[in-house]
Amino acid sequence: MKEYRQHKFEVPEGATEIILVRHGESRAATADNPFPLVEGQRWDVIPGAESREALQESIGRGLHRIAQAHPNELVVAVLHGGVIGHIIAEATGSTPFAFNGCDNGSISRVVMVDGKIVVRGFNDVSHLGNAETLASLPT
Repeated sequence: MKEYRQHKFEVPEGATEIILVRHGESRAATADNPFPLVEGQRWDVIPGAESREALQESIGRGLHRIAQAHPNELVVAVLHGGVIGHIIAEATGSTPFAFNGCDNGSISRVVMVDGKIVVRGFNDVSHLGNAETLASLPT
């Protein structure tokens, strides 16, 4: 009988691992206090904001520029939660705002390989402390 073993994920040769750190406070949407643009899943309802297509173009260009400049390296990017949510949603094929709830100071991980985004983690807050401490932090 052939033996099967679980293997740890290893970043492929030539790929770039990017740690996405969320910064900036914002109010989370709730059922009784919705965030207006969540309903339409669009940023461009805010005057002067980019359309989803323009945002995809600029974020995609930035990610690919990072990957080209840093193959086989680990890079940290400090971003707003909406940008992180957009990256993760695009990578997974989810609805545009499916991942717009990451916590302030959270860490998400992606790997850029062969022009694609591989999601390795989302909204990790284990480095921030216990549940009681986390509950007192702004979102």
